[in-house]
Amino acid sequence: MEPVAVILAGGKGTRLWPLSRTYYPKPFLRLHSRKRSLFQDAVLRSLKFTKEDRIYVVVNEQHSHLVKRQLDELGVCVPDCNILLEPTPRDTLPAVLYALLRIDGNPPVVLLPSDQYVGEEDVLAEAITTAVEHSDEHIVAMGVKPTEAYTGYGYIRPGEKITERMYRVAEFKEKPDKKAAEEYLARGYLWNTFIHVFRKNLLLDEIKKNAWEIYLTFTKHGGDARSVYPVIQPTPLSEAVLERTEKNAVIPLSINWSDLGSFELVHKFVRKDENGNSANTELVSVGAQGNYVYSVKRKTVAVVGLKNVFVVDTPDAILIGDSRRSQDVKTAFKILEEKGSPVADYHLSVQRPWGDAEVADSGNSHMIVKLRILPGKGTWISPTTKTTVVALSGNVQVNGRRICPGQASEIAGRTEIKNNGSAVAEVLLVKTGLKNANPYKEMLKEFEG
Repeated sequence: MEPVAVILAGGKGTRLWPLSRTYYPKPFLRLHSRKRSLFQDAVLRSLKFTKEDRIYVVVNEQHSHLVKRQLDELGVCVPDCNILLEPTPRDTLPAVLYALLRIDGNPPVVLLPSDQYVGEEDVLAEAITTAVEHSDEHIVAMGVKPTEAYTGYGYIRPGEKITERMYRVAEFKEKPDKKAAEEYLARGYLWNTFIHVFRKNLLLDEIKKNAWEIYLTFTKHGGDARSVYPVIQPTPLSEAVLERTEKNAVIPLSINWSDLGSFELVHKFVRKDENGNSANTELVSVGAQGNYVYSVKRKTVAVVGLKNVFVVDTPDAILIGDSRRSQDVKTAFKILEEKGSPVADYHLSVQRPWGDAEVADSGNSHMIVKLRILPGKGTWISPTTKTTVVALSGNVQVNGRRICPGQASEIAGRTEIKNNGSAVAEVLLVKTGLKNANPYKEMLKEFEG
């Protein structure tokens, strides 16, 4: 039976802030100017062993438009019923159980995180094929042979050999301190990728044994996420089930792999100059070594006399830090979140299925939003204050009436703005009469889709 892929597309946007935000988490980033996002890489990874209609994506409902937009960019048609929306994050066990209860039959399931870098995709795909052959009896993990004593990953201790390539899991280890990580490296432990292969019913049986209350809650509510999620606690699959079962196995892999969970890790996997600096833009380096520079607007950046520093520049926030403390970015994010700062949650520009919306200017009583609407797409907007639509380019229609570039139309009530042309259309929304509005939230809450 052909495998089913379950892609976990969660995340909160904490570790790679300010590139990632609450409403634009790491899986959907195109890191260091790559053409594809990490989520899109995961989708293409799954197509090496299964078909489009056998891919399931579990995602927070506030990110569903990102999934649909990025699938469209790939030209991959995942059925809408296979995109499973979580009303609120509840960690990995509920996400996986939600998917398992939607999958028909008892197929092999490949569980894939959506935020990882894999250097040798074919090697991983071949190992997954091997794991599928043993998925009747084992929950098979993919373990990567470590290249350093890194403290940011979980580890797996291989036990007795089952086949030429596969071992029993003797022990899972959470993220260690430096001393423990060095010991794990010396003793042949593996990095835990959280890529697992198993028969659906095999893992379901283990969930019933080890997390019966959560399983019962799901079945009582017919697997309806909106009913289940408010009454269950966040529960990691590893702690609740995988660390308690005797069904675990692991296949060791020698590949370049990372969860890209910090700018220090991102820096390791991008091209560098002779001094170990990496940048996605013009970099002027004077006595600088080992620095990571990223500018969304590709500004020229000069770095003088600095070593092992990361500089991340976005239109509304700048991050500067010591690479050795890149894991502490999430602390800065938490401070911003507690202050209620909009830069923790939103970018000035947001992606929707129909195109992009960007706050071009805002003040105490006004806001100007620039829309880029894809060919044949459109959106409905319900303005809460005086709003004028100004067509900049393309074949723009407002409630079925065309307005030419340079023309304006004041709108009220629920209004459709559509691009009937074959090229991207650009539109300005000029909003006045705002009262101390948060421009990000104002922009998002008025759009449908």
